[in-house]
Amino acid sequence: MSLIFTYSPWWLVAGLALAIGLSTLLYYRDDKLSELKKGMVRLLFGLRALFIFAIIFLLLGPEVKFTNSETQKPIFVILQDNSASIPLNQDSLYYQGEYHEDMESFAIKISEKFDVKTLSFGDSVREASDINFSDKLTNMSRLSDAIELRYSRESLGGVLLASDGLYNQGINPLNQLSGLPIPVFSLALGDTLQQKDALIADLNYNQLAFYKNSFPVRVYYEAYDAEDESLEIQIKKDNNVIANKTVEITQNSDRGHVDFEIEASQLGLQVYEIEIVALNQEISLKNNQEIMLINVIDNQQEVLLLGRAPHPDLAAFRRALEQNLNFSVRLHMANELPLDLTDVDIVVLHDLPAAQFPISNFITDMNRRKIPVMFILGQNSDIQAFNQLGLPIQVRLRGSSFDNAQAVLNQQFDLFDIPQNLIDVLDRMPPLSVPFASVQLQDAFDIAFNQRISGVETDNPLLTFMQYDNNKFAVLTGSGIWRWRISDFRYNGNHNAFDEFINKSIQYLITKSSGQQFAVNVGQIFTNNEAIVFQAELYNEAWELVNNPEVRLSIEDSLGQKLEYTMNRGMNAYRLNLGNLASGEYSWTAETSLQGNNFSETGSFIIRDISLEGLKTRADHQLLSMIANRTKGEMIYPNDLDAFSEKILSEDISKSRVFAKENRASLLNLKWIFFLILSWISIEWFLRKFFGSY
Repeated sequence: MSLIFTYSPWWLVAGLALAIGLSTLLYYRDDKLSELKKGMVRLLFGLRALFIFAIIFLLLGPEVKFTNSETQKPIFVILQDNSASIPLNQDSLYYQGEYHEDMESFAIKISEKFDVKTLSFGDSVREASDINFSDKLTNMSRLSDAIELRYSRESLGGVLLASDGLYNQGINPLNQLSGLPIPVFSLALGDTLQQKDALIADLNYNQLAFYKNSFPVRVYYEAYDAEDESLEIQIKKDNNVIANKTVEITQNSDRGHVDFEIEASQLGLQVYEIEIVALNQEISLKNNQEIMLINVIDNQQEVLLLGRAPHPDLAAFRRALEQNLNFSVRLHMANELPLDLTDVDIVVLHDLPAAQFPISNFITDMNRRKIPVMFILGQNSDIQAFNQLGLPIQVRLRGSSFDNAQAVLNQQFDLFDIPQNLIDVLDRMPPLSVPFASVQLQDAFDIAFNQRISGVETDNPLLTFMQYDNNKFAVLTGSGIWRWRISDFRYNGNHNAFDEFINKSIQYLITKSSGQQFAVNVGQIFTNNEAIVFQAELYNEAWELVNNPEVRLSIEDSLGQKLEYTMNRGMNAYRLNLGNLASGEYSWTAETSLQGNNFSETGSFIIRDISLEGLKTRADHQLLSMIANRTKGEMIYPNDLDAFSEKILSEDISKSRVFAKENRASLLNLKWIFFLILSWISIEWFLRKFFGSY
């Protein structure tokens, strides 16, 4: 403890001299005190001097500085799994009742030594309130971050992870939790014994089907503890069974598949329900059902591949596009012109126009019909004829030679998502043969790839998408892309990345620009844990984005209940996040008006009810054991809680922390000093009054 002053303590010397001086003037020149004894005068003198000095002392702002010691218990964190998979076993009644009492008793016991904190987790990590095992998802990868965020500055004594070890979202929590600098104890919940359960393990089907045609569906099933029972698998449409098959289970753990052929009898997005009829005393029915969404279309989109001569590029395009049932692909050579363009939706021109095949009439016919075109410029292309087409791209030749150009991704390209597997190996893809030229672009273009020649990245585009005269075009300023398909197989083990990229490119071009001033974008298929987000754009007569008018959005469910919204304005567009909605089918209508014109857009979407917590009913105690072993903890069971509490209370797994806290207290705020000073002046006054000196 020490005494400090706001002002210099040297003022105390002057204060003492002033107190003695004033007291001397009062008591040694007052004739009324002549009859008092010297001892009494000295006493009165001392009281007055002490009073004056005390006032001066307090005016200097004295404070007392002292240090207090505080002891903080180490924190013990209980991570409680609140997912719906916990009670899916024969001990479900225990977890709904007695388990809560056991955990509360455990927390009370160890609170003698620890400051107990409880966090619950499932689809998120939060402060524990009501543990009801209702979370539909389990994400354990955020547990480590949650502990560090909340308690990194505290003294951590240990962690108890109470879980069945099952997770269905996020990454494996083993490495994250193993990085904690404290022991993690695992409380193994659930049951590792496989109980009677039948489930749909997977579905194999094409998401696209053609009207009045049959499409195949393969249902993969698994059955446990169901030997000698019959498994009935049904396919339903509008709650009516349209197909069913029965499988005999021949062993205790059985798996297999069943094939169906379903007729696409209705156009549009169709919902089919796949269901395994419940077995007697089956532990979980949440994994017995799945939903299948099929887009039924009336006809295919026709792609015309037209080449100057046979070329591997055309073969690569054809093989990529034929994987998509939505496309019907025709391959022709330029010497087969004229061709009927009545049903053609897009044309891919390879090495055309050429000197011997200018195809000017053919190109004029395509432009008149507004048929999208992809140009692939090769070594025999007539570049001068290409430049005369009037497109917002000009290829200025610098000679007659060709360069080898590798593709460089344009990070700002956003017309569609280029497959990540292709992006990852793009720098290892073989170069394309491009003309020695400079490429000039005008308005309304989007570059997917630029050219890298001899290791130097250039401004020349390799693949460009553009819109011109209310039509879409793409220009690949090089040939030899067939080598990409072979390299895709080399690096990724299949042609999927290349095929997907070609399909997306063609699909973008073939999708007609609406030409509408009002456009609304929203997905068609959601799960019940996904946010439903609407985005809208409104253009004025000059085709400039505006968002001054109000956009009204109406959502209607299958029961006819409506919800009305007003979309939020952001930048130059509109956006609305509806959050999560209940599973089912919804239709929507968006309306607005601009400059006296009314606009509206309609659509629909489906929300699937996922029940991931019921897909697995067998607890994964091996994961819990590995987490405990890596952190020098141990795995226990609920009936070991009492013994475990005694153990951690007796073992020195963490020590309390002692904090020294410095405090200051102003003497002006101490009441006893006030009363002490008051007593001095009161005694002086009383004595002088008593002896008649006043």
